[in-house]
Amino acid sequence: MSKRAELDRLPIEERHLHKLMRSLFSKANDYGPFSGSELVEELRHFGVLSRKQARRLLKRHRRTLIDIDRGPVEPDDERVNVHVFGEEFVRTFRRTRVWFAYPALIRIALELEFGDKYRRFADKRDRASAHPRYRSGG
Repeated sequence: MSKRAELDRLPIEERHLHKLMRSLFSKANDYGPFSGSELVEELRHFGVLSRKQARRLLKRHRRTLIDIDRGPVEPDDERVNVHVFGEEFVRTFRRTRVWFAYPALIRIALELEFGDKYRRFADKRDRASAHPRYRSGG
């Protein structure tokens, strides 16, 4: 078995996932925290277990992800992002045409691949993280 085949069979892990994203997408998308362990768990939840499976998923949707990332942004979304992230973030987007960080691109790829199943999962995840019990740690 070749070295590449051996590596492809290894389980996906945070460090490798980040390296994979840097090889497939613009370095400009590499901003903010990279919640790799959480993303690895989401990938595993949907049966993306190996490095090869993760690479194939992201490469299969790469063009669409880039188009989404560079596509027009609704004025309402831009206003929300000014409020949440600040005017500098929006100015940077206008200059670089890069909107989504790596974690968002991975989650969009999961949504493209698994559709409603992923949307239901994400809604449940987001409701749980917004619950006061989970936010305050108590």
